[in-house]
Amino acid sequence: MTWEGDAAGRGSGFAGWAGWAGWVECLLAWAPGGFGGPGASPTRSSGPPKKAEPLEYNFNVTLEDLYTGGKQKKMRITKKIWDAASGKFLHTTVDKEIPIKKGWKNGTKITFEREGDELPGVIPADIVFILNTKPHPRFEREGDDLVYAATVTLEQALTGVEVSVQTLDGRVLKVSEPHVTPGTVKILRGEGMPLQKTPEKKGNLRVKFNIVFPTLSETQKQEIKRVLRGGRM
Repeated sequence: MTWEGDAAGRGSGFAGWAGWAGWVECLLAWAPGGFGGPGASPTRSSGPPKKAEPLEYNFNVTLEDLYTGGKQKKMRITKKIWDAASGKFLHTTVDKEIPIKKGWKNGTKITFEREGDELPGVIPADIVFILNTKPHPRFEREGDDLVYAATVTLEQALTGVEVSVQTLDGRVLKVSEPHVTPGTVKILRGEGMPLQKTPEKKGNLRVKFNIVFPTLSETQKQEIKRVLRGGRM
C-alpha cells in the first residue's frame, strides 16, 4: 500500500475496456485455442503488457480522525477477474483497511498496487482510494490551518469579546479581545491541523468574528450618534 498527498485527479469505477475494439481484441487474445483451434497458444499483442486502468473510490473521513490519526477505515469494493475456463468475467469482493494518518488532506491517494481488476493481456489494476474530508460543524480547514467563525453582537464587538472554542481533541480555548471589527482575526499558533509530513508540528487556529448588527429605531440611532460623538449632538 502506498499513499500520496494532495492529488488533484479524480475518477471512479472500471475503465479501459469500454471500446469494442479493445473488448474484441481481449477476447480473441485469450479465447481457448484462439484461431488456431483447440490447444493452440493464445495470441498476444507485441510489446510490453499495459496496466489496467486503476479502480478509484472516494472515502470519507472526519476532521477529528485526521487530527488524532490512528483510526482504521474499512472499505469493500468489487473487482473483475477473467475466468479463461468459462470465457467470462467473474466478480469478487475485496475488503481493505486504510490506516488514517495525522494531517492527511483532501485528495490524498492510498494505492493498493495490482490488487484491482485482473484482465487478460494486461497487468492487474491498482486500487486507489481518494480521501474526502467530511464537513465540520465548527471548523473549516485551510491548508494546515483551522478557521473558526465566532458570532458576536455589536455590543460585544464594541465593549469586549470573550468566546470559548472547543478543539478537535476536546479541549476548550478561551479567546478574548477588548474590541473587534469584521476584519479582526485572532491567531492561536500551534492549534491547527498536524502537518502531513511532520505531524508533531501543527498549523494555526484562526478565529474570525461575525458581527450581528441590530435593527435600530430612529431614537436609538440618534442616541448612538450622540454617544459616538462624545455626548455632542
